[in-house]
Amino acid sequence: MKRIVLLFFVLTSFVGYAQELTVSDIQDSGCLRDTRGESKTLATVILKKEGNILSVELQNYVSNCCTDEFVAKASLGKGNNGAPDSLLVNVNSVVDNECDCTCKYNVSLTVRDIETNSFYLNCWWYDGLVELTDGEPLVLEDIWEEATVSGMKFLLHKTLHKAMLEQSEWSDEVSIPEEVTYNGQSYRVTSIEQGAFTNCTTLTKVNIPRTIMGIMDYRDSISFAYNPFFGCTALESIEVDEDNPVLCSVNGILFNKDKTNLISYPAGASRAYYTVPEGVNWIAGNSFAFNQNLKKVTLPDEMTELGYRAFYNSKILKEVKLPSGLKTLTGSLFENCQRLQSVTIPQSVTSICYYAFKDCTALSTLDIPESVTMIDFGTFSGCSFNALYIRGFLDSQYIKGSLFNGMDTKARLYVPQSEVYKYQAIYKGSVYSLPNQTVDITEVTPSTDPSAPVFDLQGRRIQSEPVKKGVYLRNGRKYVK
Repeated sequence: MKRIVLLFFVLTSFVGYAQELTVSDIQDSGCLRDTRGESKTLATVILKKEGNILSVELQNYVSNCCTDEFVAKASLGKGNNGAPDSLLVNVNSVVDNECDCTCKYNVSLTVRDIETNSFYLNCWWYDGLVELTDGEPLVLEDIWEEATVSGMKFLLHKTLHKAMLEQSEWSDEVSIPEEVTYNGQSYRVTSIEQGAFTNCTTLTKVNIPRTIMGIMDYRDSISFAYNPFFGCTALESIEVDEDNPVLCSVNGILFNKDKTNLISYPAGASRAYYTVPEGVNWIAGNSFAFNQNLKKVTLPDEMTELGYRAFYNSKILKEVKLPSGLKTLTGSLFENCQRLQSVTIPQSVTSICYYAFKDCTALSTLDIPESVTMIDFGTFSGCSFNALYIRGFLDSQYIKGSLFNGMDTKARLYVPQSEVYKYQAIYKGSVYSLPNQTVDITEVTPSTDPSAPVFDLQGRRIQSEPVKKGVYLRNGRKYVK
């Protein structure tokens, strides 16, 4: 029987009580399978405390439709320095087989040894302080309402009194407020909707308050995985309140607090060259997208991950130095970087995902190292190489026609000698054995293509036309200088 943990909560550290909490058996109220699909029923938490026993009911709890039972764990932490106690409740489903659908359930549980009526509860969607009266149920509903305050659109959580900034037409300088008031109620602005600033082409500066804790997709937190200012081509600077616990700004560039993740490089920033600081190990998806002025970006060697479309449509980007420890070139990494001239792919890379170099019309040569065993469909679509080198042995599932979809077939393709026949079957252009491979040469002849790359007899590429007399390789054949 396989168990799947559907919920995972993170709390700050706390001091636990000496007496361990016990959780009673779950009283499953039944699967509400008739609510499969779209439903307006609200996710609800109902709490009722009698003496030191707390009853918890989760209504319309979404889980895999193959769930046959639930298990739960609870832990109580003693609040420090006068802070309220913290109760954490985790609910896990038990699933025999995976289903491709979700259903809504009612799940009940009992937590014992609760001495206080006021505590901080982290349970399912609810995260906040609760005040209970013995014997009286407290009903907490996951209710949201759209509202416009001072010209800004927000999604307000009526129970948690939190607000999410929604998409609007932004221009010039924008300062996100810490708090908004609507119908006499105050709401703390804690998140930004994913896409809230997408394609705001006249936005020049954004000021982020200390209260912003993440990027949200409606009610589900997605952290800071993608640049929230995608397509803001005039954006010059992003500034963050120094007291924000999860974000910071360095020279107008948005990072997480410990500066290990670069989230957004403003597309309209004026600098032409940028070196990502040491210590940054990841850059978010779209982080450099639509950049207007950058010509060269250097990434630190300790960086391990580049987000999806990280350099998408960077207008005048010519050169990128990739990290030496990088494993994957993500999807659409350099898509539509039409002035990109130089990318050195490190030997650590094993996978190149779809459209990684799509529409790069200035990249004349691309050299893919031996370490790469996977190149996805459309990777070179729209490219017009003079020469493409695939030095490694791709898994056979990737050696198919879609590999070269949309690529100009005037490019000379160089592959390992033993693989030439495989590529000749799927590529309409010329296929050659790699210059540093053993080839059958019956005579020494001059090359007929003076623009082709030149290699010495050890297989090392000569960066320019050789000046010393000797024997060299070009177009897979030896020639004498």
